[in-house]
Amino acid sequence: PNSDARVSLKLCPLAEGDLRICGVRFRLLGEVWMYYRFDLEGPLLQDTRVNRSKRVRGESLILRSKVEQKMPSLKVTIAPDNESTATQQSTTTVLQGQTSRWK
Repeated sequence: PNSDARVSLKLCPLAEGDLRICGVRFRLLGEVWMYYRFDLEGPLLQDTRVNRSKRVRGESLILRSKVEQKMPSLKVTIAPDNESTATQQSTTTVLQGQTSRWK
């Protein structure tokens, strides 16, 4: 009771096409079904004087996406020019975000 929880959602579309997220439906305490509709304001339209004066908003595109085919996976193998450099570098550990220089 009277508590907050942060929830994150991940989507994994299985088919190509247009994806529009309207809201989220969930079961509260295993008993009550709840639905929350996402109503996001779009950008202010500045194309005409009337739209500017009335502060008319366009459609929000934040929760819209186009699902397309899989992107190609690029795999790279870096090999040194000679054997001595390979044995010297193989003992060096490089973590994510770090760089190392080949001698």
